[in-house]
Amino acid sequence: INNENGKSATINPDDLEHPTKLIKFLVGVRHQNEYFPIGGPWSKSLDGANPESDPQVLRRTAIRCVQAQTGMDLSKCIQW
Repeated sequence: INNENGKSATINPDDLEHPTKLIKFLVGVRHQNEYFPIGGPWSKSLDGANPESDPQVLRRTAIRCVQAQTGMDLSKCIQW
């Protein structure tokens, strides 16, 4: 593997992280071992008209769906 200077670099396998450790998302648990993704579909009537032109639309979708599924209120989140 070449580094940014074009020189050969050695990679120590102990420094590598498995890709599954880099992916983070929240899941819910029903019953004992039934996992489900937290989230839901965008609703034009509830969240806003166009998520492509207004990033607040998808934030409203996340706030609404997470509140309904978990009871957590994300409306005070300052970083998305």
